[in-house]
Amino acid sequence: RASPSASSSSGGLGEVEGRSRPSRAASDDLPRAPHPSLTIVLPMPPAIDGDDDDGDVFDDVLLGGEIRAGMHFNRAAMGPVRACRFLEDERAWDGVARFVRALARGTRCLSDLSPAAARGAGATNVTDDASPLQPAGVCRGVGVGQDGVRLDAHPPTRRGKKPRHTYKAAVAYYGPAFAGWAWLPSDGATDALFRAPDDERGGGAGGGGAEWTPGAHSVVATMQRALNPLFAGDKERPIQCAGRTDKGVSALAQTVSFWTLNDLDPAEIVAAVNEGSPAGRAGALRVTSAPEKVTERFHATFAATWRRYVYILPINRIDRIDGKTGDGDESYDVDPSAVDAMLRKLSGKTVDATAFARDTPQGKPSSCRVKVARAFLSRVPSSVGDGDEEIRDEDETPTNPSTHQPVCVVELVADRFLRKQVRVLVATAAREANCGATSDVLLALSRAGGSARERRMATAPPAPAVGLVFAGVGYGDHPEWDA
Repeated sequence: RASPSASSSSGGLGEVEGRSRPSRAASDDLPRAPHPSLTIVLPMPPAIDGDDDDGDVFDDVLLGGEIRAGMHFNRAAMGPVRACRFLEDERAWDGVARFVRALARGTRCLSDLSPAAARGAGATNVTDDASPLQPAGVCRGVGVGQDGVRLDAHPPTRRGKKPRHTYKAAVAYYGPAFAGWAWLPSDGATDALFRAPDDERGGGAGGGGAEWTPGAHSVVATMQRALNPLFAGDKERPIQCAGRTDKGVSALAQTVSFWTLNDLDPAEIVAAVNEGSPAGRAGALRVTSAPEKVTERFHATFAATWRRYVYILPINRIDRIDGKTGDGDESYDVDPSAVDAMLRKLSGKTVDATAFARDTPQGKPSSCRVKVARAFLSRVPSSVGDGDEEIRDEDETPTNPSTHQPVCVVELVADRFLRKQVRVLVATAAREANCGATSDVLLALSRAGGSARERRMATAPPAPAVGLVFAGVGYGDHPEWDA
């Protein structure tokens, strides 16, 4: 199986995140001191009111005590390098990347990953009460202000001034084709060339010579350049998003918003991105539905009430302990049911995400309210062909299970997520499931004390970006998740 390095699955649309493996040197065999993360000890706070209500009670030794690496978490003593290799090497990332690209192009649906799909791959350990995975989508609510009041309840503004038109659009993109969502310094460096005459920028706007190169530019810069012609006679306007995705992370239901003094036809916005940009024509970026004109108070980031992410982790079958083969439960190096048990301990709670976040600006709040946290076994078609072909239904018939790759699907919904939080949470859950940790280990790590540096050393490095998709966002029209 291929590791997540440069992959044919990208179909020429950027590389799949990975890391090179240097050859072993003689010094590698010399004894070394253990990594600090393998000897870390974190203090545990006393019991928190409400723990008894849902059975989430830690061992009495832990409450008011401490948790130790190698005993209460990371029992397999995986240092950062080994933890990275555990998730990156010898896993079918090509199949996942190919499936994610089909999702971004709209030729497959996220609900294809529902738990029932695993039964077609020969698995029988899928619980009957596992609810289907809902398709990716954007809530059609009007948005909620910082005061918690729906935006349509606010009085109109800007009276007597030229009307401002604000637009909201749902966008999908294939992560490896871009350098992340956020604007990069290199994006600004190419803007002058982008505005230069056609003969100076190598093919003009339609040729894409300076406008877009797979993997070289951010999503927001690519969209900005696609929409700039619509701002004729007006200033260029910034584009906001519901959640900034890192390099390599895809989106199926990202929400963007922008305003302009020009009254635009929604069809013009769709055509400018899907047909007028090289990224759109390559199938790497698209507006998924007709944009809406919304209240001028709407902001894709601040009006959102929840975000939804789905992570697809390829897992490997292992020999059963009883030595039997054939029908029966399959065994995997990362048990989806164990990951599910760990994640469900977080559901419905306000969690301090410091341990699972990375590169958090000083002073930024670290708590998030988790609405949904679960995992289940599913499948994706194995990687076949050059990666630029569409996935056909006949490629994944239940009678040919060799064409399927088992995956652990993680679904997370929360009011907010910190940088790399989902990928670190998935990687830590996979590490703990592999070494047989108790189901409350993630909850314990979220509540443990110590410095931010110590708490982050106790969790695993982020899982590969290619498996993560931004799957939805809410704007006050989902009673269950908006609460």
